[in-house]
Amino acid sequence: MNWLKSLPIHLLIAFMLTVMALPSVGLIIYSGIEGRSDDLRISTRATTYLLDNIASELNSKVEAIPADDGGAVTDAADPPQGRCGCR
Repeated sequence: MNWLKSLPIHLLIAFMLTVMALPSVGLIIYSGIEGRSDDLRISTRATTYLLDNIASELNSKVEAIPADDGGAVTDAADPPQGRCGCR
């Protein structure tokens, strides 16, 4: 402890401020990391909910199309014919 008494007063003040500020800096960093992980979890849940809604909407639209009407759905599923007329 004698070495502390031999230091200039401005270094002692800087040392005391550093010692007093470190716990608050640690709390700020910890709360930022915790808040980030909470926000990531919430955004992941919201994105999953949105994608599930989009998928169910698309499924309901596809199921509403009549199956045997010879429409665009069956035409799009057929492969294109070549020059010889074969598939």
